[in-house]
Amino acid sequence: MFMFNDSETLAWFPSTAKEEDKTNFFLVGVLCGLALYNKSIIHFPFPLALFKKLLDVEPTLEDMMEFSPVVGKSLQYVLDYEDDLENLCLPYSEFKRGFFQVCDRDLVKLFRPEELQQVLVGQDVYDWAKLKQNTEWELRVGYPTMQMFWEVFDELTEDQRKDFLWFLTGFRRVPILGMDQVQMKVQLMQIQGGQHYDQHFPLFSDMSLYSGAALYSSKEIMRDRLTRP
Repeated sequence: MFMFNDSETLAWFPSTAKEEDKTNFFLVGVLCGLALYNKSIIHFPFPLALFKKLLDVEPTLEDMMEFSPVVGKSLQYVLDYEDDLENLCLPYSEFKRGFFQVCDRDLVKLFRPEELQQVLVGQDVYDWAKLKQNTEWELRVGYPTMQMFWEVFDELTEDQRKDFLWFLTGFRRVPILGMDQVQMKVQLMQIQGGQHYDQHFPLFSDMSLYSGAALYSSKEIMRDRLTRP
């Protein structure tokens, strides 16, 4: 549905769409509106230009260059066009219609574009020390397992930590209020008699951010269980 820049880090609307695709863009707008209403982060890497358009702030050429220098230059004529920009991008118009089907337009306009972007898609400021501070451990887990877990976590790459956050919470970016909104509680995982913890993967519930910890016998096994796709 969407087109992506060369690095596949940002998404934008295609210039044309089939008739049946219009409904899909409308539904994506509804889903994004529901995410905002329910204070949930979406996994759509939209550039700042989208949030400016939703707030009736005209995007600049620099905003479009964020998506792609080539696309930005090719859209110069759009910025100078006299007619309504929405008429040139029906997929976006359907998205916007779906978004405001859920959200009150006057309330949304209380945001600045940067704020709306951070509320809806999160921010990329990762305070992993704060995540550690906010983590509660069930006493039965034991200090050795706690220490092993954080040693393994500290040795992960930045992308692996983001993947862990995604697995734990359902989003790969940080809420607008920071890691204070991410509070993990770890309790000992219940297994059937005769089984060994090394056979199991951690279990997470994104409803309450509970993690089921296993008493792994080594750091290598714990690292494998935390990072295996």
